Amino acid sequence: MTTFNQFILYSILSLTVLTSCGNYEEFKEDPSALFQGAAGLGELTFSQIKEEVFDASCARCHGQEYSNYNDVIANLDAIVASVRSDRMPKDGPLSLELKQKLFTWVASGAPQGDVIIVPIKPEPTFASLGRTIFATKCIRCHTEGGPSPFYLNDRQNLMVYASVFNPFLFDFEFPEEGDFIKRLVSDDPVEQMPPARSSLELLTEEERAIIIEWIKQGLP
Repeated sequence: MTTFNQFILYSILSLTVLTSCGNYEEFKEDPSALFQGAAGLGELTFSQIKEEVFDASCARCHGQEYSNYNDVIANLDAIVASVRSDRMPKDGPLSLELKQKLFTWVASGAPQGDVIIVPIKPEPTFASLGRTIFATKCIRCHTEGGPSPFYLNDRQNLMVYASVFNPFLFDFEFPEEGDFIKRLVSDDPVEQMPPARSSLELLTEEERAIIIEWIKQGLP
């Protein structure tokens, strides 16, 4: 088959997948809107943000650049953009909890005072999973430039990969039989996801249940 014909076939398959597996939904929301209005989990101050986020995850490269409140405010747009896109920290994306704290603080106007936050609960949609489970336990490898052949921050790429390269990735009737779930529940350190070498925590039963429900619903 010629290169041109291969391109046409790939394009047709891509369109077929996109129209048959739910609506493609990019999540381009302002990150400050993701956690706004949360309530119920303790107090948060700039000193805590500095200690838990900037000192712990940024100082290695940025030194004392973000140790001062005014310096952070001056660079806040760049900080939010780099954290949300997982370009920073260089050692790997922040955990969901730390992202939530940072974005909630920003959503509240980045005050030097206190704000109240509560963790968000993932829902069985690609957009929600992308912000929660995938962002904290999968994106380090499953993103453009990573070692994985499919991306969990790009629904179109995922759908094409599942249709063209691995039709066994998802089983919509029996999700536990699909490769995607098998890797999440495997006890084999070579097969399990996230892999042991990543030092990331394995998914909880609740997180796996939400992903299984997402697959049953056709990957919306």
